[in-house]
Amino acid sequence: MLTMSPQCNARLGNKHLLDFLRNCLLSSEIEENEDWICDPIPCATELLQAGVKFKIGEENDLPNIKFNDGVMEIPPILIQETTESLFRNLIALEQCDPGCDNEITYYAVILDFLINSSKNVDFLRGKGIVLSARSPEDIVGFFNGLYNGTLQ
Repeated sequence: MLTMSPQCNARLGNKHLLDFLRNCLLSSEIEENEDWICDPIPCATELLQAGVKFKIGEENDLPNIKFNDGVMEIPPILIQETTESLFRNLIALEQCDPGCDNEITYYAVILDFLINSSKNVDFLRGKGIVLSARSPEDIVGFFNGLYNGTLQ
């Protein structure tokens, strides 16, 4: 379930409801980096074979994926019926608002790289990172088509 973080009440300058939801999903600890370029990374099972360990991250810290000392820490995400429309709207907001960075978009890109087959979904479900009653194939399709055509 997407729940609101404690930082929501502390953030000022919400332009509208969608901006408020986006701010609630973002961690205040994410560093801004305008020069961030997303090079393709291997999928989750390939990273696992290469020795990368996966760990569930903190709840309510959705886009804050960390990689340190061979451990990839990913906050859990609950994929429900409304999750796709929420993410598409948040990505559209980031693309249309010049004052927004692309944290949600980059999060979607990274998960798209990590999840390219039902085997990856099953692995991440087993780690408690992906939570959903949807089929693994639906989840693969969700991430593989989420941000298409949005990165500038």
